[in-house]
Amino acid sequence: MQRRIGDRSREATAIDGVGEAYQDLGRSAEAADFHRQAAAVHRRLGDSWQAAVALHNLATALAATGREAEALSVRQEALTLLSRFEDDRAADLREQIERALTP
Repeated sequence: MQRRIGDRSREATAIDGVGEAYQDLGRSAEAADFHRQAAAVHRRLGDSWQAAVALHNLATALAATGREAEALSVRQEALTLLSRFEDDRAADLREQIERALTP
């Protein structure tokens, strides 16, 4: 439905949500595909916040599939995007990512 009304941002957010559902089901490889799609759309739209959220979700899915090196790179990109934001939500997300980076 979101594609029909032309709202690519909402469509990408919905795709990211599908990825979260797959992650919750333990289907991390499939979840990663959805998160990657969502992040790409948000990047094209210039939506740094939503791209960072999708990248965080992508990194979580990648780590669950044993792709730690790729997850590290994705987390670093998310942190770079988050550096533009100073609000509490951004601080919380940065903290979550930084915890994931700590062995």
